Amino acid sequence: PLEQEQPPSPATGWGLYFGLLHAHSDLSEGTVSAEDCFRQADAEGLDFFALTDHSASFDNPDSLSDGTKSLRWAEGKTAAASATHDHFAAIFGFEMNWGNGLGHISTFCTPGFVSWRQEDYFSFRTGLQNFYAALSCMDTAIGQFNHPGSLLGDFRDFAYWSPEADRIMALLEVGNPDHPDAYRFYDRALELGWHVAPSNNDPACRTVVYAHS
Repeated sequence: PLEQEQPPSPATGWGLYFGLLHAHSDLSEGTVSAEDCFRQADAEGLDFFALTDHSASFDNPDSLSDGTKSLRWAEGKTAAASATHDHFAAIFGFEMNWGNGLGHISTFCTPGFVSWRQEDYFSFRTGLQNFYAALSCMDTAIGQFNHPGSLLGDFRDFAYWSPEADRIMALLEVGNPDHPDAYRFYDRALELGWHVAPSNNDPACRTVVYAHS
């Protein structure tokens, strides 16, 4: 009989990497600088750590493709670049934190950012659709549904699925100590066609990624 194919081993460049993909610094609602956040995560032995500060707290440009007008965005990006080394990936993105009950979305790998306060994204009726459309224009953008629930929103019951939006929205945060009911929303998102991987951003129970280094 044929031998069962085995997954690549860490010796070939593949391995398990542990980290967190949702945290805040003093660039938004946190109390610690971005530099110190990354330094602490590295010291604790994490392989990757992402800050996704609330974009509504930034001095806003008006495009996902250009963040050069924002001092806070530049500060976070610089801190991430400085903290990254061969054994630690520091990531700086942003969290789209709608204040109208739509929900919160962490966004990675974009050169700029937008805010829910802007006209295109403010509306409860069209803001989420417009955000998906904007992200879909970027080949590198990655989104994460954060802590879905009755308190901060469930993305209108995960409405507005499309192949383009499904490509962008790769993750759903099921582990967050402040929102313990998020697990049940993961099944709902899958039922509605979203191809999302679960992430756990509880410091006591981290996200694990199997990836090629």
